[in-house]
Amino acid sequence: MDTLGWKSDDAEQKSRGISTIIAGAIVIAVAGMTSQFFNAA
Repeated sequence: MDTLGWKSDDAEQKSRGISTIIAGAIVIAVAGMTSQFFNAA
């Protein structure tokens, strides 16, 4: 994990990092729901 982005005061860099984290969380959540759905079916 790259911690240099958090030390930088560049707002664009921070927002991009947060967007990446949110996108990753959404992908994980969708994948988890999909696997649960197929396991239940």
